[in-house]
Amino acid sequence: MRLADRLQSIDRRIIYLLLAAVIVGVLLRPIGLPIRISEETQMVYQAIDLLKPGQVFVISFDYGASNVPELHPSAIAWLKHAFRKDVRVVCTALSLEGGMWAADALAVALEKFPAKKYGVDYINIGYKPGGQVFLEKFATNVHEACAGVDARGISLDQYPIMKDVTKARDVSLAASLTSGDPGYNQWIANFGTPNGVPVTAATIAIGVPVAISLVRSGHLKGILKGMRGGAEYELKINEKGAAVSGMDAQSLGHLTIVVFVVVGNIGYFMSRRRLRGGNAS
Repeated sequence: MRLADRLQSIDRRIIYLLLAAVIVGVLLRPIGLPIRISEETQMVYQAIDLLKPGQVFVISFDYGASNVPELHPSAIAWLKHAFRKDVRVVCTALSLEGGMWAADALAVALEKFPAKKYGVDYINIGYKPGGQVFLEKFATNVHEACAGVDARGISLDQYPIMKDVTKARDVSLAASLTSGDPGYNQWIANFGTPNGVPVTAATIAIGVPVAISLVRSGHLKGILKGMRGGAEYELKINEKGAAVSGMDAQSLGHLTIVVFVVVGNIGYFMSRRRLRGGNAS
């Protein structure tokens, strides 16, 4: 078989095998391919990095399992950044599954910060029903809004951190990880506009156009755009995680496909040239 024919007839099983090897390889060992840090990611980073030790950072986990690949890495990166700054973190959720993902993100972040103590340096209030109504009450009386208990059902009065967090004005920064509604709109309406609490967010890629308008208007202090935004943030804090490996896999997977397309086309043009040469003779 001529080289041109071989290039055009590579066994598809070889293509799939190489593609799988590339993707699995970078998922297991992230490379950290260069990614330009966007202005919006830089704004989010600055909002968190300007927090002083002891200040309170509220993170709202407003997403479910279907959006974990795009948003969960950002949550973990935020927690690592906050713990590094000795900022106290209050986790809550407007999404039914959010409390569970908050617990998972905390578990991952705490592997690097094992000295952080629950109820002192951080707490997980978990999901509380009510959406807009919950946040309206949360802004004026945190304990009543949460029915006085955390995600474990234990009284908030037992935790030192909650003695300093009783209303919106005790919070230095609020952030929402959201796939749409509920999400940052509710936090802006109840914490940002009426109480002057800076609000930032991370959203799925499809929701970026709407969020950008709020960044431009000053209602949001930046936005992390899907998995790409999470990868940018991980690189920004020098903590390669799931978002970086995901972007590596996506980039190298696409590159592998492009290579095979190019190889196939080279074979096609080689055979075409050979046929023309044969006809000419």
